[in-house]
Amino acid sequence: MSHPGVTEALAGHSGILYRPDVPGGDEHVVAYAPVPLSEPPDGQARWGLVVEEPWGQVVSPWLRVSLAAPLVLMLVVAFAFLALWLGVQRIIQPLQKLNAEVSALGQGDFQAVSVPVGGIEEIRKLRQAVARMAGQILGYQQSIQGYLDAVTTAQEEERKRVARELHDETVQDLVAIKQRVQIARRKPELDAASLEAEWAELQAMIDTTLDEVRRFTRALRPIYLEEAGLVAALETLARDTNRSTLKVEFEVAGEPQRLPPETELALYRIVQAALTNVVAHAQASNASVRVTFSERELEICVQDDGVGFEPPERVGDLVQKGHYGLMGMQERARLVGAHLIIHSVGKGTLVKVRSHLR
Repeated sequence: MSHPGVTEALAGHSGILYRPDVPGGDEHVVAYAPVPLSEPPDGQARWGLVVEEPWGQVVSPWLRVSLAAPLVLMLVVAFAFLALWLGVQRIIQPLQKLNAEVSALGQGDFQAVSVPVGGIEEIRKLRQAVARMAGQILGYQQSIQGYLDAVTTAQEEERKRVARELHDETVQDLVAIKQRVQIARRKPELDAASLEAEWAELQAMIDTTLDEVRRFTRALRPIYLEEAGLVAALETLARDTNRSTLKVEFEVAGEPQRLPPETELALYRIVQAALTNVVAHAQASNASVRVTFSERELEICVQDDGVGFEPPERVGDLVQKGHYGLMGMQERARLVGAHLIIHSVGKGTLVKVRSHLR
C-alpha cells in the first residue's frame, strides 16, 4: 500500500508520478488508474492498475526519432534538389528550346523545328507534332505559290485565247459584214427580192456575231447570275456545256433562295470548273448538275460517268500533281466558308459543295 500510485488508484484517481529516488540511482515513471467494475465489490476493497518503468525506456523511442530527424530531413532536401535538377534538365530547358524554335517558326524559319530538343517523351512528341505542322504549312505555302503562278499563267493564256477568238471570229465576221454592206451599196440596180436576200444574209451574220459576243460575255462574267440568281445561271451553264458527245442534265430540289453575291459567284465558278474538267478530262457521255435547297444548307453536286481519277489525300498535293483547277475550287470554297468534297473511285467523279444559307 505504500508503493507510489497504489493509494491514488484505489481512491479512483488516475495520473503519472515521477520517482527520482529509486534505489540504484535510476529514475522511474509510475502510471496509475482505477479499474472500473460493473458492480461495486464487497466491502471497501477496490481494484487499481499501477505500471512502473524506467524513464529511459519510456523516452528512448522519441529520442531515437529526434536523433534521426535531421538525417531524414537531409535526405528529403537532397531528393527535392535532385527532382528540381531533373525537372530543369528534362522539362524546363527542353520547353525553352521548343519555345525558341516555335518563335523562329513564326518568323518564317521552317527549319528551326527540325532540331531535337530532348526532354521527356511528351515534349519530344510535341516537337514532332510541331515539326509535322510546320511541314504541312510549308507545303501549303508552296502549293499556294504554285497555284498563284498557275493562275497568273492561266489568266495570260485566257487573255490570249479570248483575243485570238475575237480576232479570228468576231472581228472577221464584222469585217465580212462591212464588206457585204459596201458591196450592197455598190449595187443600186438590185431588185427588191435580191436586196431582201442580201439583207437577210447580213442579218444572219449579225446574229451569229452577237451570239459569239454573248458567249464570250457569259464566260467572262455570268450576267444571268446577277440578274436571275444562281439557279438560272447554273441552268444556263449546264445547257451551254452540252456537246454532241456529252449530255448534261440539270435538276433543282427544294425552294430556291438567293445567297450573298460573293457566295453565288464562288459556287458558280466551282461548278463551271467542274464541268470544264468533265469536258476536258473525264471522257464522259453523261453528266448532271443537281442543286438541292434545304432549310439551312445548299448542296450542289456535279457528277459524271467518265474515267475518274485519284484525288490527292491532302490539299497541298493538288498543285504538285497538276490539279490546278481543283486547287482553285478548294480556294473558292474556303473563301466563302463552303465545304467541298471530291470523290472519284472507279468510274466517274462526284464534286459536291455545301454552303450554309442565311
